Amino acid sequence: MTRTKHNEAEQIKIAGRRSLALDFRKAGLSYRAIGKKLGVSYVQVRRDIEAELSLLSKERTDKSEQLRQLELERLDMLTNGLEPFAKVGNPGAVNSFLRVMERRAKLLGLDAPSKVDLNIDVRTLSDDELLAILEDKGGG
Repeated sequence: MTRTKHNEAEQIKIAGRRSLALDFRKAGLSYRAIGKKLGVSYVQVRRDIEAELSLLSKERTDKSEQLRQLELERLDMLTNGLEPFAKVGNPGAVNSFLRVMERRAKLLGLDAPSKVDLNIDVRTLSDDELLAILEDKGGG
């Protein structure tokens, strides 16, 4: 029992140190300066900051996934409401249904970007033709 409490207390202490290390780093302190303030080596400071950043990244990913799931549930609700009207050919419902489907595909990354192959032999083009192509493609 004592060992578990010690481990929990140690984990809380480590979490606090990691958070402080990241705060000091955001304030512009070097790893060595942070280590002196916290009483640990600069190598430990680097490990603490990496661990804290990893944790923050995981939390952000988890929150993003929760939001994505909520949005998918909302789209399900809209789909269920529109489907009976779209099935009988209601033009407004069909359009709305398609927009919901497009939003779902976009949210899930189902629509891959299309590749455009631009193989142009610039040796055969005039300067004006080259400039026109660059302006069309945002290059000029």
